[in-house]
Amino acid sequence: MTEVGEPATGGGGDAASPGSDPARERRLEIGFFFDGTLNNMGNADGDGEGSYANAPSNVALLYRLYATDTRRGSDGAELTRRAVYIEGIGTNTGGPDDMVDSALGTGNTGVSARVHEACRRLEREGHGGRYAQITVDAFGFSRGAAAARYFVNCVNGGSFEPVTTGLAVMSDEPTQLTRVTLPEASVRFLGIFESVAAIGHSGDGGDASDSDNADVNVHLNDGSAEAIYHITAQNEYRKNFALNSIRSASGSLPSGGTEFSMPGAHSDIGGGYRGQGETVQCVQPAAGYFATRSEAERLRAELRQRYSDFTERAFREHYAGRAVPEFYYGYDELRDDGPDSLASIRHSYFGNVVWRRPQVRPGLEKIALELMHDQALRSQVPLQPIPNQRAYAIPSAITYIYDILHGGRSLSDMDLALLRMNYIHCSSHYGGVSGADRTAFRSPPAVSVDIYPHEPAPNYRRIVHRNDPGSAR
Repeated sequence: MTEVGEPATGGGGDAASPGSDPARERRLEIGFFFDGTLNNMGNADGDGEGSYANAPSNVALLYRLYATDTRRGSDGAELTRRAVYIEGIGTNTGGPDDMVDSALGTGNTGVSARVHEACRRLEREGHGGRYAQITVDAFGFSRGAAAARYFVNCVNGGSFEPVTTGLAVMSDEPTQLTRVTLPEASVRFLGIFESVAAIGHSGDGGDASDSDNADVNVHLNDGSAEAIYHITAQNEYRKNFALNSIRSASGSLPSGGTEFSMPGAHSDIGGGYRGQGETVQCVQPAAGYFATRSEAERLRAELRQRYSDFTERAFREHYAGRAVPEFYYGYDELRDDGPDSLASIRHSYFGNVVWRRPQVRPGLEKIALELMHDQALRSQVPLQPIPNQRAYAIPSAITYIYDILHGGRSLSDMDLALLRMNYIHCSSHYGGVSGADRTAFRSPPAVSVDIYPHEPAPNYRRIVHRNDPGSAR
């Protein structure tokens, strides 16, 4: 946890009572910034994989803009402002990522642990400072957005209540989570990018795509916050990235709530992409050994049908007929030489399809950043102006897209084609590919493992879990 501003001590006088001198009242405005899975401000832009390979997220960039000072308000009351950064799920600043925690959203770097950490900070700040009024702002991306929603429930409920999820069986039960009694506070603004709780636990067989999030309460009601702004991705289809909408089953939103969907995949909204180009396996690879050649040929035909179906969709959604995408077989091998130890298995087939997109680049997430920044300012969140720095800049080619979206207008087919060809990433796939050299695919894999954490949901239709206002605290 990164902190800006030191917590006040109890030596500043008693909390003000009705009719007391305003000059003696003390108020606190404190912003909490929950980063996403494998997003870590301290590790970003580093050397390595995971959190070290990512760029700073929009949450990290907004954290840097939250005002931290102590001043006198117009009524003479003392106003203190703090900002607290919470590391992304599965990360440790300066240390190795925890891949189990990042996969399941649990453990000592999981969602509950991060919310407990934030509650401890609010407890220490609030009770120690003897403030007459505490105002909380919360921001989050991905599982960090789920953490921000859970944190808001804790603030409104007055406590963090540890719950045993049964994950000790999987050696991923968070340790040292204690009850935290929170000071009375109000939530002014909840700003979230792409809420994805995706909690896998023993009770649901580790299924991150379902709506069972164990103790992580992401539900919101009319009293959750004065204003809620949720930006979601129109082009996110992954099975394990089900959206936790703030809309209820009836379509209603919490009071003060807005859910805005814009073009992009998950991290095109919340940030984290770094560098240009991507190369992915766009359809499920095929691999198998068979007793007859016809069975191997049937598998090849299935792969080719998947290839055909995907390319038709990609031409329509990502290229709009304006360019020719580069698809190719990484390997496509039908063999008549099965394992020597199995005389009855004499035929095999291995094949995969690669999609190379050298032109796709970061930058779309900066539009979401500016939209969130604008909404936060409207709610009186103490954010500094967006600086004239490259890390915050919308690419010049798409600044007009921000103007259109900010003005509440619709994008044209040509606008969407520009974004799809150059800025929207293919997050749903069957594995990334290092490098663009086709020679890397001359040999099929020795072992086929059908574990694809980024595979698309059926029919490329995103799974959406609805908000239940009655479950909010």
